[in-house]
Amino acid sequence: EPGKNSQGESIEKQTPQARTEIFPAPPVELPEVLSTSHSCQRCYSNRECMMYAVADISDPMSANNRSVNRSHAELIQHFTGHLSDPDMQYFRDWDRLIDLESYNSQKEITRSWLVGSVDRETSTGKCISSLALDDLSLNSAQCLNSDTNCDNVSKADEFVAIVRFVRSPDSVLKTALKNLQIEVRSRVVLSTDGTIFSRVPKEQDSSSNGTARPGRRQKRVFRHQMHVLRGVLEQIDDHSVHIRVSKSDIKTIKELVNSFKVTSHSNDGLHYAEGQRYDNACANNSLRFRLDKDEIASGLGTLRQNLINFFTTDTPPFKASTKNHQGNKSSAEERIGEVDDHLLHLRQRMSWLRRAVVNLDPPPEFENRLVDSMFRVQNCKGIAGCDLKCLSSEFQMLNPDQRAAVAKVICAKDYTLIQGLPGTGKTSTIAYVVRLLVARGKRVLITSYTHAAVDALTMKLIESGVSAREGEDGISALVRIGYESSCHNIVRPILVSNIAAAKEAKEGAQNKGNDSPSAE
Repeated sequence: EPGKNSQGESIEKQTPQARTEIFPAPPVELPEVLSTSHSCQRCYSNRECMMYAVADISDPMSANNRSVNRSHAELIQHFTGHLSDPDMQYFRDWDRLIDLESYNSQKEITRSWLVGSVDRETSTGKCISSLALDDLSLNSAQCLNSDTNCDNVSKADEFVAIVRFVRSPDSVLKTALKNLQIEVRSRVVLSTDGTIFSRVPKEQDSSSNGTARPGRRQKRVFRHQMHVLRGVLEQIDDHSVHIRVSKSDIKTIKELVNSFKVTSHSNDGLHYAEGQRYDNACANNSLRFRLDKDEIASGLGTLRQNLINFFTTDTPPFKASTKNHQGNKSSAEERIGEVDDHLLHLRQRMSWLRRAVVNLDPPPEFENRLVDSMFRVQNCKGIAGCDLKCLSSEFQMLNPDQRAAVAKVICAKDYTLIQGLPGTGKTSTIAYVVRLLVARGKRVLITSYTHAAVDALTMKLIESGVSAREGEDGISALVRIGYESSCHNIVRPILVSNIAAAKEAKEGAQNKGNDSPSAE
């Protein structure tokens, strides 16, 4: 019936929370928990594994779940005993939302293969074109933390070796690789240097109806292969990149290179699926690759780890129980002594934070009396772009919602959440709040899910007159933290690494001048 839900309730009379339904999260596709907990007690992933084991929404009374609860009871209690049912439901819901985002975002990396590597590198900086494999690094690839060759590594090892790729000398682009938008520890996807538009060309020695003429040898066609492997970028410089890959990936690359050589030699010069010879982009008929940054995999992995940390970061590493001289089991904390002050403070802080985020309890508190003194502060250090008189004038130019948000931030005891649709002025409001807090003598840390968001806010601060020029104490007012390849060109001069390098160069020049002999 229109206007009513499946239970016959009027939708108009429901609260927004009641009208919002999150479907139950599907079971997480992870390997089954081991039958015994002996190995799990020393596993580096026991924290994550126990969280997902408890979050499993399948029948808790099933034989498998009952077995896990018995065999891993101590581990489960250690890592999840402090969590409530609402906490675990919050974890399930958000984990499912990450799954949905991952599923919806899988198309992004595929879209990148619709564009040639040269065009994508030029427009986004998130692709590296015309890479050649360093055969020496492939043939001598050594397993990480091992002195054996990668062929002897067990299948359980995910990332085991480093493979090096170099920019081809005949590359159309000459940009230094370290200046692109691909930073160390990024997840990357390796493909042959082409696009997914690969079609078998019409051979000139074929008949008019498309069938091969008798007695004529058909040319073998090498097809571009997208997503040859995934890896982690370990090192990048001007002309080369080092990628951490797995044992199976080493074998895949060798087979691909060998297939390319066979195709090239059998054709007296390689013909690609697009029907173009490869000689114009590659010298000596060697295979060329492209490297695309996989932003989705990197971002979603961070999201999942942050979610795990939110519920377990205040739980110390597990240590198996032992029996004391009286024959009674002692817990890990009893054996290591009293909980140190840092861990105790962390537990109190995280317990409050989980209640505030999951249960919205307690609600944020505000001291409304602080609004009257918003622009009256005594003995504050002057920072360019953060003048209280200018900020007071600009405050009147904000719209009512923006002014209310600024006032809430100044009056907040704990936190303020600013929400708004795209284009409603959230970034401008936050930039104003940052300047006002600095003018009031506060130090401000700006963080975000993406580098682009941090750069957008940083550039607004620069436009407002906040500069990175050094003060009397030699400390810059505005500093950007991050990898140079991840930052916008405008904010790169204020990267902490570049500021430090410039300061050292300045001090070195001054010391050199002081050490030079003076003219008599």
